[in-house]
Amino acid sequence: MSGKRKKTLPTTCLILGYNTNNKIIHIVCGVSEDTVHMITAYYPNTDKWEEDMKTRREK
Repeated sequence: MSGKRKKTLPTTCLILGYNTNNKIIHIVCGVSEDTVHMITAYYPNTDKWEEDMKTRREK
């Protein structure tokens, strides 16, 4: 799997990545001083994200 960090909050980050079938996946991580913890991973809903899957749609 490969990915790029898209958004960072004080202790979390959202990573946009691709699975082995090249399908987009979002990974939410918690960050401490020297450790990254994977909290959850999900396939983004196209109704909630723009076509690029990087930008959340306006409500």
